[in-house]
Amino acid sequence: MKCCGPFNVGADGGKMNELYKNHHICSGARPVPDSTEWKPTVEICWVEGPMEFMKRWMEYDFARSCATERLAEIEAHVFAREWIDAQKTNALSSAVKSQLSYSNET
Repeated sequence: MKCCGPFNVGADGGKMNELYKNHHICSGARPVPDSTEWKPTVEICWVEGPMEFMKRWMEYDFARSCATERLAEIEAHVFAREWIDAQKTNALSSAVKSQLSYSNET
């Protein structure tokens, strides 16, 4: 499974990777223009039968900014885990939805 493209590599080249419940999570951060803050980014890849899937959220998808690159990566990672868990129950929690800049995410 090919996942974790260069879109979410932080300024220092860092990003967080994890295999969680058969999903590959790759979270990172992007700097907010004209600011010292950072926005989360995350990509999740998984396989169902013969099909490979990928879901990606970019910095503009997240409502809040973080003070540091590392905090933004962690926020993206926590969001990804919650999204994966929600897919098992077919419902995103209000806490997960509140992290997005729009609320129609499923």
